[in-house]
Amino acid sequence: TREQIAYNTQKSDVIKYNTLIIPAGYSYRVKLADGSEVMLNAGSRLKYPVSGMTEYREVELDGEAFFKVTKSNHPFIVKTGHLNVEVLGTSFNVRDYADEDYVETTLVSGKVKVCVGEESCILESNHQAVLDKKNNILEAKEVDVSEYVDWKSGRLNIRNKRLEDILTRLSKWYDVYIFYVNEEAKDIRFYANIDRYSDMNELLDKFEKTGEVEFRVKGNVINVMTK
Repeated sequence: TREQIAYNTQKSDVIKYNTLIIPAGYSYRVKLADGSEVMLNAGSRLKYPVSGMTEYREVELDGEAFFKVTKSNHPFIVKTGHLNVEVLGTSFNVRDYADEDYVETTLVSGKVKVCVGEESCILESNHQAVLDKKNNILEAKEVDVSEYVDWKSGRLNIRNKRLEDILTRLSKWYDVYIFYVNEEAKDIRFYANIDRYSDMNELLDKFEKTGEVEFRVKGNVINVMTK
């Protein structure tokens, strides 16, 4: 389910904030006071100014969001619990969920600066910065951005991904828990292009038809095992 809210530009010497929390199974689009647009994925939280944002453009993100930032002489800054992303005008995706080991910043167009403590890197279009939370290592690489941003159009674009990574994303969409009967099932890799609003059991059937994995669903718990 996707909903939307928009704010008008308000000039104020006092900065006032709103916090938008998106539950599992939902996504939400918000248009900020400076004209920038943010699409929030399931299980995400965004804190943002609703007044005084003409010059002070800073938001806090927990989870995943796609940003389309309006151009300005004042930088737009996205803060997560692990890094800062600074831009002037561009479109990009940031994913930083508390229960995941990596933070991904994926740049679709423009240029952004990703900062982790004293370390930083500049991203250009079609590149991604990945932060390993455990080792605090930041790496940049070229990617097919559609794989990382198609979620905002209601698609799960899978390109040779580990099953554990796929089901981690699905668990947030469908508000389910994943239990692995066989640890080796986590590393099975799949390709798929899936409508995220389809019935969950239909998605699981697609993976089972490969003959490599089996699912047993009990309420909101999915048990995963190799065949």
